[in-house]
Amino acid sequence: MGGTKSIDCNTISRQIWLFCKDNDIWLTCTHIAGKENLADKKSREFDDKLEWKLERSVFDQLCTLWQRPDIDLFASRLNFQLENYCSWKPDPLSAFIDAFTRGALSSLGLTIDSIPVGRHAMVIRYMKGIFNLRPPRPRYESTWDVSKVLHFLRSLSPVKYLKLKDLTLKLTMLIALTNAARAQSIHLMNVNHVHKVKGEFIFVLNELVKQSRPGYKEPTVNIKAYPPDRRLCVYTVYKEYVFRTKLFRGKHEPLLLSYVKPHQPVSRDTISRWIKVVMAKANIDTTIFKAHSVRSASVSKAKMNAVPISRILQKAGWSDAKTFAKFYNKKIEKDENSFSFNVLKN
Repeated sequence: MGGTKSIDCNTISRQIWLFCKDNDIWLTCTHIAGKENLADKKSREFDDKLEWKLERSVFDQLCTLWQRPDIDLFASRLNFQLENYCSWKPDPLSAFIDAFTRGALSSLGLTIDSIPVGRHAMVIRYMKGIFNLRPPRPRYESTWDVSKVLHFLRSLSPVKYLKLKDLTLKLTMLIALTNAARAQSIHLMNVNHVHKVKGEFIFVLNELVKQSRPGYKEPTVNIKAYPPDRRLCVYTVYKEYVFRTKLFRGKHEPLLLSYVKPHQPVSRDTISRWIKVVMAKANIDTTIFKAHSVRSASVSKAKMNAVPISRILQKAGWSDAKTFAKFYNKKIEKDENSFSFNVLKN
C-alpha cells in the first residue's frame, strides 16, 4: 500500500480512518477517468508555449540556504535561473549544450587524479569511443518525392466541394510544403496576426520558434497565390478554409481548428498527425518518414529546381549552409526564385 514520510498527512489519514470506523463507514477507492476528474484537469492541459521554473524568490531562498550554484545544468533561454546555463538542445544563449557532455562537467570543477574531467585521458578516450560507436547522422539518407503528395492534393478539387476534413488536411500540407514549415510554426499561426498584400497572406509568428536566436528576423509563414495550378494554390485553399470556419470560429485565434465538433484549436501533435495522414494517402511510407520529413522533402525539391541556397536558408530559418547540406539536402526517390513556386513546380 506504500507509505509516507509526512507525519501531518499520516495523522490526518489516521483521524479519517478512525472516524469512519467509529461511524461504521466503509471507504472504497475508485478510479475516475481523467476527463471527468476535475482535480486532474490542469495536469492534462498542455501548453508548449511555456517552460516551468521555480519562482525567483524561492530559488534565491534556496541559494541562501545551500549556496548559489555556478551553472544551471538543465535549462533553456525561457526558464534559466543563472546567466551561465546549459541547454538540452542548441540554444544561442546557453554556455553549453547537453549537461552530460564533458564540457559541462568540466565547468563544474570536477577532477580525476587532480586533472579536470574534460581533460582526463580516460574520459577523452571514452567520449571518442561513444562518438565512434554512434556518430551523429541525419535521420534520412534520402527523402520522398513531393510529386506523389502533389498528385494526391490535386485530386482534392475543387475546394468548395470538399468536406471540411479534406479541406483542413489539404491546407495543412500545402502550408507545410510551401514554407518548409515545422508543425510548431503552423500551430502558432494566428488569425489576428496576418496581413494581406497582393496575392499573398503573411502570418507573423509572435512566439519563439525553434530557430529563434538573437538577431533572427521575426519568423513568418507565407500563403502565396500559385496561378499555374489552382488545384495546388494554397492561397485559394486558405480563403475557402477561412470562409468555412467563420461560422464556428468565435473567439478562437489559432488558424487551424478541429474538423469535428466542437471545433476547438488543435495541438501541434495533431497537426503532425494530419501531415502524416496526407503522406500515407499519397503512398509515402510513414513507418520510415515522419511529419518533420516535409522540410527535407520540400527544400530538396526547391534545390532541384534551382532555388538559390541563400533563399532556402532564409525560408527554413537556418543560419549555416552546412545544416542544410548535412541534414536536409536529400536525394529524391514563375517567380523563378520563389520558394513555394519551385516546390509545387513539376
